[in-house]
Amino acid sequence: MEKEANEKKSSKSCLGCFGFLIIVALILFISNPGKIDFGEYVEDEIELELITIVNKDGGWLNLLFFGEIDKAITVVDILASTRVDNYYLFSVFTVKHNGKKTKILGIADHFILI
Repeated sequence: MEKEANEKKSSKSCLGCFGFLIIVALILFISNPGKIDFGEYVEDEIELELITIVNKDGGWLNLLFFGEIDKAITVVDILASTRVDNYYLFSVFTVKHNGKKTKILGIADHFILI
């Protein structure tokens, strides 16, 4: 009798964990950023890069484009050199320019340089 009670408790906790994982996976799936989201992120990064260049410090875009980052570099230019690997729960964006490659992880509506 006690063994059956423990098995029921164990199966309930496993179902709870499984349900939690399903909910987390669903949230990640829904919030997985796409190329449009990446374009908005790049636009924000260009604005930040222009500010940091004025302050004599460059970020990842400036390094990737060898200091060529200015108002002439557009989101379209960067997206044209971007490959997106969609893994449904997250995406990896690879930007290639002048033989250099930068990877950015997109997960839960956020972008992380990797």
